[in-house]
Amino acid sequence: IFAMYGREHEKERLLPINTGVMMVDIPKFEQAWPDMFAFALAKGPFGAFDQGWITDYFESTPERKANSTLLPVYWNWKPYWPLA
Repeated sequence: IFAMYGREHEKERLLPINTGVMMVDIPKFEQAWPDMFAFALAKGPFGAFDQGWITDYFESTPERKANSTLLPVYWNWKPYWPLA
């Protein structure tokens, strides 16, 4: 895993979508960058700009999906979510 990012609107939806806050392993991200960039050129444009591109990239193959995971909820908390 080299990228973690958060939920979008629903706290209960356990899918990484929101790239506004990301935790990344920089050396591994740099290694993947040429492939990510090639994916963007071949498949773009993307809805939601970089967020759509990153999400589509990691969802595109099982190997890529294995390199991303959901960021813990407290790292990207939304002010409209209830505390309980």
